[in-house]
Order: sequence, then structure tokens, then C-alpha cells
Amino acid sequence: MKLALFMAILIVSCVAPEPYTAQKEEHMPLFVFEGSWFEMGEQYGENCTHLEEIYDFIISSWESYGLSMESLKHDIEMYKSYIEAEENISEFMKGMASSLKDDELFSSYEKIIVINSGFEILWLNEWHQSKKLCTAAAAYGEATRAGHTIVGLNRDLPVYPFAYQIAYVLKPDTGKKIFGTVTEGQVASNFQVNSDGLFVGAVKVLGDWSPENGIYECAFGLPSVAVMLKLSMCSSVEDAIKTLEETRVTQGMNYMLAEPSRAVVVEKLPFHYAIRESDVIALSNQMRSNYSYEDGKKTSVPMNERIHMEDPFIVEAGDSCYYSAYWALMKNYGKISPATWMNVISRMDYCYDENGNVILEKDGVPVLEAELTVEYQHFDDGKLVEGTIASHCCDINTLEIYWVQGLPSSHSQWQKIDLNEI
Repeated sequence: MKLALFMAILIVSCVAPEPYTAQKEEHMPLFVFEGSWFEMGEQYGENCTHLEEIYDFIISSWESYGLSMESLKHDIEMYKSYIEAEENISEFMKGMASSLKDDELFSSYEKIIVINSGFEILWLNEWHQSKKLCTAAAAYGEATRAGHTIVGLNRDLPVYPFAYQIAYVLKPDTGKKIFGTVTEGQVASNFQVNSDGLFVGAVKVLGDWSPENGIYECAFGLPSVAVMLKLSMCSSVEDAIKTLEETRVTQGMNYMLAEPSRAVVVEKLPFHYAIRESDVIALSNQMRSNYSYEDGKKTSVPMNERIHMEDPFIVEAGDSCYYSAYWALMKNYGKISPATWMNVISRMDYCYDENGNVILEKDGVPVLEAELTVEYQHFDDGKLVEGTIASHCCDINTLEIYWVQGLPSSHSQWQKIDLNEI
């Protein structure tokens, strides 16, 4: 077994950080894993310290809803059937499982599947009523300072257990290098960049399961994080679009795909999808295409009619993040660079409305406190319990990648790598 190679922008412990605060700068450990997919999984598992804790969190969350272990076992068997069809991903998970032990419920391999299906196995409950939002944006060509493609993404989740983040570069024996930041135990997350110059980002779409309104856009399939890894093995935007069209996904996700001369959003549900494309493009947690594909045929039904979301806060927050990212790009049109994301968009404490007007307050409360900004913060009794757990940016042409752990506004120094040099 090959030893894991450790690289760090700053010298940091491989122990995951304590839940972060707005006053404390922290950095993710960065690892480089090499070899076969099984060997890379082994190295990954060896460098995680919270796998059992995250597994226990998911099990206890399931039990808190009064759901049976028999139904969870059934669900995991369903996910396993889709994972087993993806040899590299399955081998990667089996390698990770080497660091765990079987228990009375699941084998070590199944425990890794539980961790990677964590979003989906709770989709009938809390997750689909969540107010946690993510935001992404991309620009290319004349919109940017150097004519490059610039992408950025904020990942918003509960601080626990998702603060246990690491960054990795996968260097398989054959195939392309892949950079990503992940919660310990997940095979991928929602920011991936490969050495062919393909970026893959994703945000969760809310309102995709509402039986009382005839919405059934959830299904057993490849877990969302595994879909991200599969897409990261693609060589181009077109290849990734085709892969998404052919992949059985589990739930509503919006995917940002970008390469040196193109950026698109694929609005994807298990049974419908649409594609948006522009030289300046924003992404949040709702569908915006005015058409949709069904059974391979284009229809006039907008994607937002394929989902149902009644919560006015979620609608307003999603719109606010979308328009804020879009107008921040447009107001920097022609000079967009990685600094536009890192210094302006990711840490915005103000918003833009649909018409590009600056909004500073909502009902007399600063919009940051009203949870309507791109950088999401939600405090309970003075403690940050939900928020932006990581922010990322990349110049696709140069493969220079930047990221921070936690709230972007808490950081003066972003971590950086050049994927060409690893």
C-alpha cells in the first residue's frame, strides 16, 4: 500500500478543526492520494479522524425520525446497486472502508455508503425542509479580465458535522487529477476541478419532493456526492452534460459545469432537466430555465413548475443569492478575476435585487443578519450553527485553485494550489 503524500499550504494537523467562529482563521488539511482507486481510498480513510462520528450522526438522525433500521438497510442496498455499477467509485469506497470496522448493522463498506448517502437517506425529512442555501457563479471570455473562465462557489450547511472538511488531490494510476474539498468520508462534494480543465459544481434544489402537490422528483440512484466524482472524471462540459443525461440521480441538484471557453448550468431532477448557458451565469437553489426535457423530449414546461416550494423565506433567500451573484458579476463585467469572487461576491454583506439595486436592510435588519446574503450565517445563542462552511474559486485556464474553510469574511489569506504542479 502506498503511503499518503501530504501537502499543505500551511502546516496543519490532519485532525479536523473545531467548529469555526467568525473571529478565527482556519485552514483545511490538503492531501494528495495516489495509486489505484482502492489505494487512494485506503489513504483517504487513513487520514480521516471523524468517520465513525459522522456515521453515528447519520444513524442517530435517522432514528430521531422514528424510522426503522430495516428501512435504512433497504435504502442502502438500493444505493449499493447503483454504486456497484461505477467500478472506480466503488473501489474508492471499499478502500476507505479499510479504516472502519463492521458493526451489528452494517459492514465497513456499507458504513461508507451510509456516509455518502447521508443527504439522500434523510430526504423525506429535515433536508427537504432546509433553509440552508448555496451559491455559485461563473464568467468567461470578454466578461473576464484575462479572457479566462472564472468560477466560484460557497457551500452552506450546518456547521456540525460538516465542519470536518479536508481538501484532496486524487492522482489515479490512469486518468486525470482531481481536486476537491469534502466532508470527511464523502467521495466528493460540490466543488471539483480536474486536470483537463473541467470544473464541476453543484447546489441542492429544494421543493423536489411534495407528494401533496404531485411532485415526486426523488428516486434511488447514484448518491449526489458520487455523481460529482463521476462528473469529475469527464473531459469536457459536453462529456459531463451527456453523463448527467444518462445518470440516474437521486434528487434535485443544479450543476455548474465550466471549461476554458464555456460555462453552463444543468438543472437536473431525476426525471427532468434543462440547460442554461451564458458568459455570465449564476446558480442558486431554484430552477430558472423556461423549458424542460422529459423522456428525452423538450417541453414548454418551465423547470420551476417541476418543483414546489411554498416557504417564502427560501424563495426570497434563493432569489437574493442568485441576483447578488449575477449583478456582482455584471457590475464587474470585463474585469472579472478570481479576486472578484474572493474579495467581493463570496463575502457580501449586502444584496442586489432583480434590477441590480443594492439592498442593505430587510425590515430594519441588516441583510446579513436576515440570512439573505451570498455568505450565509445563522447564529443560535451567539454560536454559528449553520453557514458557509467553505468557499472556493478557480481560474480554469491556469488551474489555479483558491479556497477557505468556513466563512470567507473570516479570512485574510485563502489557501491556493496550482493543479498543474501537483
